[in-house]
Parts: sequence; C-alpha cells; structure tokens
Amino acid sequence: MQIRERTKDITFLSFNQTNTCLLVGTKAGYTLWRTDPFDQCTRGFSDHPIHLCEMFFSTSLLAVVCNSSVENFTPRVLYLYNTKIDQVICLLRFNEDIQSVKLNQQYLVVVLKQSIIIYTLEKIEPVCTLDMYFNQTTPVPPEALSNPPIVALCPQKPILAYPCDPARGNVCLARLNEPGSARTPTPTSSGASTTDAETYGSYQILEAHDHPVVALAFRKDGQWLATASAKGTIIRVWDTESKAMVMELKRSSVGRQAHIHSLAFSDDGTMLVVSSSSKTIHIFAIQGEKKSEKSCAFIRLDQEGITETKHISSFKPDNQTIQVAFADGQYFHFRLPPPGSTNKKCERAEHHSLLSTSS
Repeated sequence: MQIRERTKDITFLSFNQTNTCLLVGTKAGYTLWRTDPFDQCTRGFSDHPIHLCEMFFSTSLLAVVCNSSVENFTPRVLYLYNTKIDQVICLLRFNEDIQSVKLNQQYLVVVLKQSIIIYTLEKIEPVCTLDMYFNQTTPVPPEALSNPPIVALCPQKPILAYPCDPARGNVCLARLNEPGSARTPTPTSSGASTTDAETYGSYQILEAHDHPVVALAFRKDGQWLATASAKGTIIRVWDTESKAMVMELKRSSVGRQAHIHSLAFSDDGTMLVVSSSSKTIHIFAIQGEKKSEKSCAFIRLDQEGITETKHISSFKPDNQTIQVAFADGQYFHFRLPPPGSTNKKCERAEHHSLLSTSS
C-alpha cells in the first residue's frame, strides 16, 4: 500500500507472498521485518525515499522503486536487488512512472498508468504488454488515472487479475502461458505489443461489481478471487474457473461505505480478512454456499485505542493470527476467538514499532 501523505515517514507497506515478512518503505530507504518472531532483517537504499518495494517470497530478492529526483532513483527505474550480497542484479527503465510491481514463481509484472508489462522472472525477458483498460465503454476519467492501478498476481500460478474498465466493476482474469511456451508478442506501429489473447494465454471478463473495483486478492492456489468495489460495502469471492460467485460478504450490515485498503486470504483459504477506512477490520469464513455472510470475527480499532486508519492486514501462516501494519509505524498481532466461541472480538497479542531499529 502506498502512503501519499507528506506528514508520514512511511511511504509504502507490503507483506510478502507467504506473510512471513513485512516490507516498510520510508523517506530514507526500506526496512525488512520478519514477522515471527518479530525482528528486523535488513535495511537498504538508505539515501532515497521508497516508492514501491516488493519481496520474492522469503528469499533475498527485492524489487525496489525509489521516488527521488536523483538520476537513476526516480519512479521510472526498477531495481532487482539481492539483499544477501547487497547488490543490484538488474535495472529496468521505463518512459513513465511505475505504479505497482508484482512477483510470483514465474513472472515479474510491472504496472504503468494504463498498461502492464510482463517479464519472465528467470531471465527478466519481456513477454508482452497488456492494455489495462481494453474493456472500457467510455473514455478513462482523469480521476481514475490519479490513483495507482489495482493488480493482483496469484503467488503459485500464472494468473493475473486487474480492472479493465475504470467506470464499471469489470475485472480481467488473464491466464498467462508458462514461461517458454508463450508466443513472441507482435509489435504495433507505436512500438507496444499487442494484447491478443494468443500472445500471453487466455482471458475472461468477470462482471464483479456495479462500481469500479478498488481491491483484489487471490487465494494462494488461484482457485478463488476476492473483489471489492469503490462502495466498500460488499466483498465478493469468485471461482476463477467457472466465474461463479462463491460467496457475497457484507462488510457493513447498514450499508456504510468505506475505502477498502486490503483483502487477504488465510493460508488454508478458509478465511478472508478485510481492512478499510472504517474503524473495524472484518474476518470472514469462506465456506459452504451461503450468501451475504456476516463477519465471523472482528478487530475494533477504536476500542484498542488506535486512531490511525491507513493500514494493511493479513493472516500469519498459523491461520489463527491477524497481523496489521499501520502507516504511522504501529504493528499488531491479534488472535482469533477460539472455535465455537460466542465472542467475535479478536484479542490483541503483540505490539511493535516499525520505525525503531529493533523490536
């Protein structure tokens, strides 16, 4: 999650694909924290503000984008950086600012304002360039381009999801070919690659919401995709094979709107945690065929004395602990209620500072 407030020291927050590490970008470099036990692992790019920072699972490989006026450290340059040897192993330059970076076992995905460039991770070779808003029915509104594009990449499988019409809640599910089997993209007169489905695999259009989609998350195996719209009242879970809706989850029983900050499945895929601009973090059970399901557990931030609203959350690998990182530098662990308990409130277990040099 990017933090755009000038008063914040933290500029970016992101969990890795296994939720075992937390990347914290600041105005003076990044810090990588191990989440269990909570401990600082490494720091880097200490002379430059961080724009984006993405970790490759639990390895020493990071994708780093800075936000400086210094040459080579602008938002148009992507560094692939090895923390173990403290060395940049690859540098990629672009003609416009990088909006997001995603990594999985097969691909490196670089998101620009209206396009997505896909590279093989093994050789960092471009596979194709996708037009993000190819499904739009009207011109892209300026306000849509003022926010970073939303893109989700399945950790285990080459499946990509992104909104393809900024005026409606349509999502493109792109199934990429395995590296080595993709056809060579065909250049166009403008120099960009085509978005022909045969170039990179196949795609489907998911009519997920009536309003623009602002949050996406895959289950680890890619079988399910969670979506949320700009209204933020309903979260839907979809089967990525059949496009059938698995569940419809109500974040607010009275229709109070909120901006969704993050969606995250538990490691076993049976729960979903939803963070938003409201004072409540909701945890949903994703089981059976029930519709309009209410949350099975919650974290009430104001009851915990937490006033900061900008945050991201995820499950720890034990599937029983919610970890929450805030833009003001606070980091919490909350325990889910015991099975069968009538109490739905999560219990606070740990609290640490993300801006200190030690836990």
